[in-house]
Amino acid sequence: MTLNIGDKFDTLSNAREAIKQHIIERGESFKVLKGEQSKLHVVVCIEKTCNFRIRVPIIHQEWKPAHSVSYFTNNHRAAVADNQEVKPKQLQSSERLQFGNTISYQQAYRTQETLRAEIEGDKTATFKKFPALFNAIEALDTINGICLNIDDNNKFQYCFIATVAI
Repeated sequence: MTLNIGDKFDTLSNAREAIKQHIIERGESFKVLKGEQSKLHVVVCIEKTCNFRIRVPIIHQEWKPAHSVSYFTNNHRAAVADNQEVKPKQLQSSERLQFGNTISYQQAYRTQETLRAEIEGDKTATFKKFPALFNAIEALDTINGICLNIDDNNKFQYCFIATVAI
């Protein structure tokens, strides 16, 4: 039996059996450093000079992927889009009540900031689109007045749009 990084097993006993079979096929001697009582099953070589090691983290069935900002952004995108002034405490409360996850203030704050950046976008990239937009408007509409001022460093300074009443 060949083991690969990232292999998953239904039970700890299945993982143990696969490890045991793998080690026997390789002809290695092993001992268990951590066992059933811990959250990590570690098997190492008996020889102290050998670097052979297999680690199996024990993941419980009740685990929820509620530790990353990307997980929370999906839950709270609409709330932050509706009200960008929503506070991290409100996101904490919402996550707990709606999804059953207790999150730290820092996780809620990072979620809020990530969503604000996503909603507002990159201001520099937005201003870089102005010249093309104004050129398109001038090409289609010769009646209304448009002025775009860009400095010597090619940075946006101001714009002026004057529409003509019809």
